[in-house]
Amino acid sequence: MTRVSREVSEYIERLSENKKAIVIALRKIILSVDPSLNESLKWKQPVYSKEVDICYLFPAGNHVNLGFYKGTELNDPKKILEGTGKTMRHIKIRDLEDIDKEYFWELVSDAISKDR
Repeated sequence: MTRVSREVSEYIERLSENKKAIVIALRKIILSVDPSLNESLKWKQPVYSKEVDICYLFPAGNHVNLGFYKGTELNDPKKILEGTGKTMRHIKIRDLEDIDKEYFWELVSDAISKDR
C-alpha cells in the first residue's frame, strides 16, 4: 500500500495552479509504479523512496523537475534526462502536455530497480 504523506498533500495544495496540476500528475505516475513507495517531504520537496531515495519533484521557476538520484544509471533512449552532476538527473516539465506517462513510468520503474 502506498504511504501517501499528508504533509506532501498540503505542500501540493500551496502550489500555483499550473505547478499543482503537473505535480499531481507526476505523483500519480510515480505512485502507480510501486505501491510500496514511501512519500515524504525532504529538502522542501516531495521525495519518493524505498530503502534509499529514488526520485523527487521540485517546482522551480516556470517548471517542475522530475528528478532521479541515480539518474546517470537509467535507461533513457529518448535522451530527455538533463543535468551535469555526478549521479543525479532530471526532466523539466513546463506543461501537462510535456508529461509522457508511459516513458516517465518506465524511468521511475528503472530507478526503483536500481535500489535493489
